[in-house]
Amino acid sequence: MRRSAVGIVLAAAFLIAGFACLRDYGVNWDEALGDLYFGQQTLHALTGLTPRFDFSMSPFRTMPEQYYPFANAMAMATAYALAPALDVFDGFHAFNLLLGAVFIVAFFDFLRSRYSTACAAAAVALLFTSPRIWYDAMVNVKDFPEMVLFALAAIVYFAAWERDDVRWYLGAGVLWGLALATKTNAVFLPVIVGIFFAGRALSKLSIMLATGIVTMFAVWPWLWSDPIGHLRRNLAYVANRVTHTPASMTSPAPAMLAFTTQPLFLLLIVIGIVLALTRRRPIDNFLLIWSGVLLVRIAVSINFDGVRHFLELFPPLAALAGASLLKLDRRVALAAAAIAIVPGVAGIAHMHPFEDAYWNVLRGARRYPQSGEYWATSYRQGMEWLNAHAPRNSALAVPIAEQTVAIAAPLRLRGDIELVRYAPATPPYDPRRLPHLVERAQRQPVFVMFIRRDENGNELTRACLEGLKPVARWSRDGVPMLDIYELKGVTLFHV
Repeated sequence: MRRSAVGIVLAAAFLIAGFACLRDYGVNWDEALGDLYFGQQTLHALTGLTPRFDFSMSPFRTMPEQYYPFANAMAMATAYALAPALDVFDGFHAFNLLLGAVFIVAFFDFLRSRYSTACAAAAVALLFTSPRIWYDAMVNVKDFPEMVLFALAAIVYFAAWERDDVRWYLGAGVLWGLALATKTNAVFLPVIVGIFFAGRALSKLSIMLATGIVTMFAVWPWLWSDPIGHLRRNLAYVANRVTHTPASMTSPAPAMLAFTTQPLFLLLIVIGIVLALTRRRPIDNFLLIWSGVLLVRIAVSINFDGVRHFLELFPPLAALAGASLLKLDRRVALAAAAIAIVPGVAGIAHMHPFEDAYWNVLRGARRYPQSGEYWATSYRQGMEWLNAHAPRNSALAVPIAEQTVAIAAPLRLRGDIELVRYAPATPPYDPRRLPHLVERAQRQPVFVMFIRRDENGNELTRACLEGLKPVARWSRDGVPMLDIYELKGVTLFHV
């Protein structure tokens, strides 16, 4: 097989596996809040395409400052293109698979030409068999595209420096602008390239900065009417998340990196860093600076939801891990890479489709905030169970991340099952909501479904956990991910 064809084969394998698994994942917490809504609105503003879907139930539809345009709009365009073969939610997620395949080819070729075929294949395999990365590739049309665009901008900028070609600097700027239009984390790329060049070639860096900023504004219609004012609102939102995220919801990012990355991947990262420090070639220095800047950032920043808020760290770490095999015989290197990906593949197979709850052997499934199936994509499994088992004309309450079921129910929940709006994402909350639900249970079958995200629990989740046995439960390693209860024995509720 030609060396350049290996990347295409890896990309094809990712696409095949991804599309085969796509139907196992539901709508995530954040996209139900607003990603789907603003993806369609942005696509309409950019192209004039008439909106096809009603997302008016999105709770954050009045908060455009929270929703970046590029990945959401492209994901909605993908959903339009793939309908009716896929429903809108699977089509929305399919954008990640297409973008991931492009990235695999580019990333592989970048590393192959600077290290070796075995090193490049190992880096790609280690990255995409990481259970948490796999999960985000399947459902996260925000952090995963930002990781890809950030990495593509970085490697194109490095190639521009090697070639001293202004067209490549412009390309890096466009990619960086699209990354900025996907998530604020992209602001750290100029820091990385600035340190790498140590003040040299500032004019080339300015090309990337100017092109990127113009690109970001060009693809964000919300900014057009009041660029300064709207950008200030966006930055205020980002600052508020940094300063006002409750401590009860945060987890130290270095610990999340250590405890949710497969152990042999971690070992190869350490070896790769040591070897890169001894070689000190430009590509080694670039990967070390790329990783180092982001490691410092995550060490001093607020973090929650496991590792998804710093996914852009994983490509350079994967590259360093792959480069650790550089001096080995090709067959030995490929064998070592194959062994190294076994824990990740096993983790994906074991946790599927709850890879967001993966922990490695260094920690196990211990309790951190968001340590379980934290993003509510398992509600798809719950709705399928209810479709098969709930009596006709049942009612359903979802006390955690209700919006993910509300937005998917018209397509995925049996029509005679009524979703009771128990826990809207924004106040006010009815103080008698639990008594009302118990009263309803006297007249019809009432089910309660919730993920086990205890920091978001309320009186209904506590009442179910303390007084009832689940009629259905999904667990991994003895840790519950998703529970469904039927409100029988309602005298257990003190109402």
